[in-house]
Amino acid sequence: MTGATRTSLQIATFGDLEAGVWGAAVNGSVRFIALGTPAASHSALEAATIDGLGEDEDWQLAADGVELLIVPRGQAVPATRPGGGASAGVKASVSGFDQLCNVSGTFVRDGAEHRVDCIGRRANRGDGLDLRRFESIRDVSAWFAPDDGLGLLALRPRGKAGHEDDLLTAAVFETGGSTPVGDPRLSTTYKADGRPARVSLELWLGEDEQSYPRRAAGEAVGPRARSASSDLDVQAELFRWHSRGIEGAGVYLLARSR
Repeated sequence: MTGATRTSLQIATFGDLEAGVWGAAVNGSVRFIALGTPAASHSALEAATIDGLGEDEDWQLAADGVELLIVPRGQAVPATRPGGGASAGVKASVSGFDQLCNVSGTFVRDGAEHRVDCIGRRANRGDGLDLRRFESIRDVSAWFAPDDGLGLLALRPRGKAGHEDDLLTAAVFETGGSTPVGDPRLSTTYKADGRPARVSLELWLGEDEQSYPRRAAGEAVGPRARSASSDLDVQAELFRWHSRGIEGAGVYLLARSR
């Protein structure tokens, strides 16, 4: 990833399986927007802007033909994790928050206007996050109800190939209170072309013997959105999720240095 030494990273995702409308946007030193409809997907680098930063603020997502309002739903979960993996050797820290939200508005693609009114998730990471230290970003989100969802962000340091070196933060959103995850675990199965096909999450909520994981599994339902430049490849896709016998929607966002 390329970018300024001190910067922030904002991510917003939303989607509705029944309507087949979904989207993902990244704002920071890297800017990207992906939008999906039942018929096609669209993506572009250096296209999206997000106005707003705080957990109590409404955010405005804007791009060519896109006007979306992102309104917080419920409690924001602090996302703070010092350092990298045990062998990463990366003097990095991650701070910020994750939060479920409602996304509403319209976007125009292929001459047609599409209305959006669905659940989503937003994340803010900042306080000096140096994106140049990382060669990939994986952002995974899922929602099952307005107050029920999951979120995970994995940053992989440059020169590392294994997930054991990823810098991960994750959150569980649920009725009665939302919780940061002490030990998040992400497993992704890829197709031959590098496209994420299936995902499983194991999110451990505590550190004692009585702790338990929240598990979820998802599969891509396509079509995916993808954009590439000389030094960056970004793709996103709508996912169908399963957890505790409940079905939900979500988005898998993957950005890799080239």
